[in-house]
Amino acid sequence: MKMALVPVVALTKMMMKRLPAGGRDYANLATVMRAGERARDLVLQILAFSRKDTPTRELVDMTVVLLGSLRMLRASIPSTIAVEERIDSVPLIGGDPAQLRQVITNLAINAAQAIGAETGTITIGVAVDPASPLPLCLTVRDTGCGMAEATLRRTFEPFFTTKRVGEATGLGLSVVRGIVKSHGGDVTNESRPGSGTTVVVKLPVPIDTSAAEDRAPPG
Repeated sequence: MKMALVPVVALTKMMMKRLPAGGRDYANLATVMRAGERARDLVLQILAFSRKDTPTRELVDMTVVLLGSLRMLRASIPSTIAVEERIDSVPLIGGDPAQLRQVITNLAINAAQAIGAETGTITIGVAVDPASPLPLCLTVRDTGCGMAEATLRRTFEPFFTTKRVGEATGLGLSVVRGIVKSHGGDVTNESRPGSGTTVVVKLPVPIDTSAAEDRAPPG
């Protein structure tokens, strides 16, 4: 299914380049492309959600993963939304860098959707909580609309979404929770109507500190 959607999206984009923007045919193709992209994203989310294999384990620098993810995300997040970084010195962790990038991407996109067309800020950071058994903390905070308690309790449920049909799959946070749990971590969120939402991902670090030395953020 995923491979079948790739040529649909690619060929649609190619045809759009040959048509003047603003015309009826261009608008129709734009609708096809958006539908294809949503279907592609849904397939990817379902695959990630249903995958039961153990993630690849290697030493991962979350600072590098976070900065790389942010470089790609800035192009897709509206210019009305500022993205701020809060990066402390953190140790290496054991995990799958591709899956950890997906965690950051899903959380950032979810935060951007919460802000919507309004002006707002997404703050993403990594830090260490030495008092926690899961010391590495990834935090994503947005200044969006926030959620009532009843909605907040359901945010990690598969296919649950407050968006209209076609706007979201309801799998983003479920995928995040599955990936974090497979890494031995935990994820929580806090929110109030009108006060935005904060999601905190906590991950373990290797006991062998010789293999996981503290890293200062690059730059």
